[in-house]
Amino acid sequence: MVKGKAFDRLGVQLPLAGSQGFGGILASGQCDFRKPIYYPDRIRTEIGISKLGKRSSVQLCRIYSYAQQDYVAHGSSVSVL
Repeated sequence: MVKGKAFDRLGVQLPLAGSQGFGGILASGQCDFRKPIYYPDRIRTEIGISKLGKRSSVQLCRIYSYAQQDYVAHGSSVSVL
């Protein structure tokens, strides 16, 4: 849902679930964990679009650990329309 809202703000319309056609498809994704996360740690996930093309987008994400006061993971994904 977050990705859908980001596309809305950029003026890109994705078909609704259950409608004719299809929405974005995850083409690839990867995540590198730098440090382990232990329960009951609180985390913050930050996601942004680094490249927006006519038929694809690249999203970057990273995870921040409040207990460790540091970023513990980072990754990226490519979605195609």
